Amino acid sequence: MKSNPKDLNPETIFDTQALNLKNCALLLMGKAKFERALYLLNEAMYINSKVQGLQFLRAVCLWHMFRREEALIAAKGELLENPEEKRCLDFISMRKPEANTRSQRSLLCVSERKIFSQNGEDGILEFIFREVGFQNRNFLEIGCGDGTECNTAHLSLLQGWTGTLIESKQKSVDFAQKYYRDLPVNILNRTVTANNVNSIIRESQTGVDLDLLSIDIDGNDYWIWKAIKTIEPRVVIIEYNAYLGFDNRVVIEYDENFKWDGSLYFGASLNALVILADELGYNLVGCDSCGVNAFFVRKDLFSRKLRKVEAVTAFYPSLYYFAEFGLSMPANRNWLSV
Repeated sequence: MKSNPKDLNPETIFDTQALNLKNCALLLMGKAKFERALYLLNEAMYINSKVQGLQFLRAVCLWHMFRREEALIAAKGELLENPEEKRCLDFISMRKPEANTRSQRSLLCVSERKIFSQNGEDGILEFIFREVGFQNRNFLEIGCGDGTECNTAHLSLLQGWTGTLIESKQKSVDFAQKYYRDLPVNILNRTVTANNVNSIIRESQTGVDLDLLSIDIDGNDYWIWKAIKTIEPRVVIIEYNAYLGFDNRVVIEYDENFKWDGSLYFGASLNALVILADELGYNLVGCDSCGVNAFFVRKDLFSRKLRKVEAVTAFYPSLYYFAEFGLSMPANRNWLSV
């Protein structure tokens, strides 16, 4: 039996419209289209500001757009409507400005700048290299996508660095080769494993004295870094799995054929990477505030302004995890303790 339009409650119609806008915004956020998502969330707020979670999602978008004061205000607004909303409490507490504005965590946070990177990695790398210097202005990035949004694009496109990009997907490599065609950037179509990473590095003709190594392959990142023996980069940036928290010391089981399935089973906890880094001669200096990448510096390069930090100090939760983009933990997947 069909409903008579006259019998529909106007409030119900508005609720449905606001929820539809919220769901569309979530899809856009999953594709990192935060400005468009924010527009839809603002429209939903205008229609019905009482829909749970709208203010929190606005906070996530604003944070990714580097409008951080507004993000905190939006999160606090959600708490006024929903005092038991734990995500907002965590969001505010993890992003509360520290009393000591000169702290390293704060320095990295205010240095964040997105030019070509996914979040604020471009600015953090600039800050770190100002402190530790560089030798050859060269890089190696394992897992670059199509090269338009990665950790080294800013360095090669705007600062004259040279280096090698490695990507497993042929379509992305084809695009990257066109994108960087006039630059001294070597682009390789390779699937990197713990068994072949050193031979691929030798093939790329990357020298031992490398300035920057970036690893982001959504899976075996820990195992790839552990296996590298042919280079000693000054700085390493590597993705961590923020879902695992700051105190766990766990990593996925090594599987040469691993492909990320969109779940929470990938990579390693921040503390696991800190332990590995120490074994390899590196110290953690911080993480980006979106809870995605960790930054490590070779132990012999620390300056007065740059110092070792512990995982508990550097850790940020992932905004993607907070926003609940449907990520789940698959059954029958094991974590290894390190």
